[in-house]
Amino acid sequence: MSKLILAADIGGTNIRAAIIDKTGHIYREEHTPAHLNNKNITESDVIHILTDFFKPFIEKEPAISTIGIGFPGFFIRNSGVLASSPNLPNLKNFKLAKMLSYALNLPVTAQNDALCAAIGELHFGAAKGLKNLLHITLGTGVGGGLILNNTPYTGECGMAMEFGHLRVCHDDSALLCGCGGHGCVEAYASASAVVANYFKLSGIQLNSKEIYEEALQGNQNAVNTLENAGHKLGMAVAEAIKLLEEALLSAENLGNKKTQGMLLSKIAKLQYNIDAFTDAEQSIGKAIALQTSIDDELNLALSRFVYGLILSKQKKYNKALEYFKSSKTIFEEQN
Repeated sequence: MSKLILAADIGGTNIRAAIIDKTGHIYREEHTPAHLNNKNITESDVIHILTDFFKPFIEKEPAISTIGIGFPGFFIRNSGVLASSPNLPNLKNFKLAKMLSYALNLPVTAQNDALCAAIGELHFGAAKGLKNLLHITLGTGVGGGLILNNTPYTGECGMAMEFGHLRVCHDDSALLCGCGGHGCVEAYASASAVVANYFKLSGIQLNSKEIYEEALQGNQNAVNTLENAGHKLGMAVAEAIKLLEEALLSAENLGNKKTQGMLLSKIAKLQYNIDAFTDAEQSIGKAIALQTSIDDELNLALSRFVYGLILSKQKKYNKALEYFKSSKTIFEEQN
């Protein structure tokens, strides 16, 4: 058998690992409770927990030649050194890869968990064939991994696109986040936040899956908790899109105008959904201009319909009707 890789996602509540080859084929996978969400956890605690979990894999499969792990926090470029982790305050300049490599006697690569997830999606998953990707992870916390022109982007100290700590609430009601700040999207949309916020409304302790099931049954407290989480998540996504839109387009060197038009139309729909109408108008205007310039009639019809929705929300009913009619006309001509 060729050399294998032990790949693991280290979460606050679970560790998930798989033995894979370089093509991404999975030979074995396993998960276990992690108990890493204790704010008092130390470097030696982390190494002990991970070593105990990884050793049985290595002993049973001698073809494992290297280990790759995703871990929540800010890594100093590709050094394997964890500069800090918002929810684990005792871990500062933690030489995670080096210490774990010494304990297991194998090469170890460590990087931010959300960025690792983005790399996985780029090579083996939903983003295969794309050059650019913002991948958002929802779990104990909220993370983000950014790929620009096929290159994982970390920033100098790993804080680039730390999506979970974008602020989505700026008034006195802003909730305290584990990072010490207030109003971060993680304080509303993570699984732990959903559990905490549901408890505040109901006085009942449930896990996030149970809250979801309650919402499906019409439990209004559960519905309100999840709707608020979704709304705050949408606000953060819209802010990220506003920041990255031009970078994403320039990374493509303006090569595929059809794709750009579709992306801008989707951005506009997202901005419309969170009532960011001025931004939505700007995005849909760019989409329509691009689609008109290349005669992309079908997507142009969709964009003009979206523009009609945006105008209707702003009570510009006559203009909205014009866009709805033109959208219908294009659809009829195409069919």
